[in-house]
Amino acid sequence: MGGYIRMDKDLEDDPRVLALADAIGEAHGLARTQDDQPSPIARNAAMGALFRLWRHADTHIKRDNRLHAPLRMLVAVTGLSVTVLLSVSADWLVVHPDGTLELPDFAAKNVLMDKDNRRAKNRERQARHRAKMRENPRNSNGVTRHTGKRDKGVTTGTGPGTGTGTVPTVPGPGPEPVRSAAPLAAGPGAAAAPRKDPDFASTYRERFGSDPPPAIAAKAITA
Repeated sequence: MGGYIRMDKDLEDDPRVLALADAIGEAHGLARTQDDQPSPIARNAAMGALFRLWRHADTHIKRDNRLHAPLRMLVAVTGLSVTVLLSVSADWLVVHPDGTLELPDFAAKNVLMDKDNRRAKNRERQARHRAKMRENPRNSNGVTRHTGKRDKGVTTGTGPGTGTGTVPTVPGPGPEPVRSAAPLAAGPGAAAAPRKDPDFASTYRERFGSDPPPAIAAKAITA
């Protein structure tokens, strides 16, 4: 799992780092530079050892800033000897009589308590989300699933009534249209009996704009 620890950008020139580098240089026979500074190799080793120490602490340290483990454990963690570890500044490492190791103010400096609070809040938020999902299942698009059957009374086509297709349609209340086998009359209200007017054809054309059917014309003249 990824993460980060705090390392100041001017740490390399910190007097406490230089003192640790001197101890590393003396332990390994590394000569100082011409301007009487610790060997670059020793300085890099000091920076690396501190990084490994703080990385380990970020995972295992308690809220009281203590690592409940013996000093020899840090030998494997940092790669430094016990003698050199004891030269680490008391600002960074304190060995207590009971054998526990303290990194003063480490939790506050690295905002570990804030990290713990964020983790706790994230767990609570996930628990609420899971409970909500159990109460109201949702699909991948966030839309509530609908398991009900389709209303059988809904029509999707045209019907004999005046419906719009979204509600059941029924026939209208009006009477059925009257379909008569009688021949076409001359106009509204005219009798169904044949006409005897010899000018029936011209009258029909004036009124309807076309010649009358032969059967009707014949009956109107000969009947």
